[in-house]
Amino acid sequence: MKLNPIWFKQLLIVQRLYRRIANIKKDVKRKSILTIVQNNPQFITIENLNIKGMMKNKKLSNAFQQVGLYYIVEWLKYKCQQYGVELRQVDRFYPSSQICNQCGHRQKMPLYKRIYNCKQCGMIEDRDVNASINLKQAKSYTVIV
Repeated sequence: MKLNPIWFKQLLIVQRLYRRIANIKKDVKRKSILTIVQNNPQFITIENLNIKGMMKNKKLSNAFQQVGLYYIVEWLKYKCQQYGVELRQVDRFYPSSQICNQCGHRQKMPLYKRIYNCKQCGMIEDRDVNASINLKQAKSYTVIV
């Protein structure tokens, strides 16, 4: 069986493209984290996510794999240590997207709902913005860096 040299050339071209894409993704992650840390915040709070469990979900696994959350967290730890920023980690069971950031009312939020509408005080907010405000206001956390 004779192998075609054109096939090897095409393989090299594809491998270079994949390496270039990986380098671009890594560069975007690093620059984003650097921008966050260079704003000199008092602290940064992240959530301890069950990534292993999320990878079992067939609909979410590809997206989580493409994002590379582990790399982001490790680079964030490194940069926080370098710039002297406190990095906090909230427990994975903290209901950040279920609590109203204004009145503290808790209600169930299925994943398909993208807008948080508080039944108690009437506040309407994007689910992710509400969760990030709740993470900022979290009382119980572990200091990583």
